[in-house]
Amino acid sequence: MINPRLRIVLVDTDHSRRLSIEKNLGHLGYYRVVPVSSLHELMALMDNAVDVFDLLVINEDVLSVAGIRLEKFLHEYSCLRHSLIYKSTELHVFPGTQAMFPSSRFFASGVPDQPVLAQVMNRLEVPSGSDFYNSLPAAT
Repeated sequence: MINPRLRIVLVDTDHSRRLSIEKNLGHLGYYRVVPVSSLHELMALMDNAVDVFDLLVINEDVLSVAGIRLEKFLHEYSCLRHSLIYKSTELHVFPGTQAMFPSSRFFASGVPDQPVLAQVMNRLEVPSGSDFYNSLPAAT
């Protein structure tokens, strides 16, 4: 079941990729997407965040160019619950270690298309009370 209230922040330096991902999320029923073009903009957004963002969708290059490790970044900003980093070899799910919320790290090859985004969003919308982490495949 789609929860259109999920808040998503999308980070990519390429405007056309941001638009493509935002469009695909919209086709899936997710409209609370905040697109930003740089790590600097993301950090300013996180520094002033009032509510939690359910998902961070970020291009791996944005983090690597800045020399920032994702774990350190997510630890600093507890307002981010889950993350999808794209530009790896396949989609992988890794349970996170944030204390405030259970979190997951997703890694996708290339720009996430609608089926990949649907798979990630389905994992985020597991009903409360279910054993989310026991149902995840082992990371490879």
